[in-house]
Amino acid sequence: CLPTGEVRINPTGNPAMASGGMGDVLTGIITAFVAQGYSAEDAATMAVYLHGKAGDKLAENRFVVSAHQVALEIPKTIKSILKS
Repeated sequence: CLPTGEVRINPTGNPAMASGGMGDVLTGIITAFVAQGYSAEDAATMAVYLHGKAGDKLAENRFVVSAHQVALEIPKTIKSILKS
């Protein structure tokens, strides 16, 4: 819930992502968006979606997804989103 009362719901992510380092990867993505000039709220929203989407793609073929795998999947996920 944002200070304005707006609620944003993320449909991405899965239990396979419950492993060490995921928060570090998510924090890095948020920071990258903030560094590009996005507000903290928008950066967090975009980063959570992107992070979860990358994890969802990886979980199609795995029971457990590592933070390292998610970090490597982020550029591919961005390209996929931009193409659609």
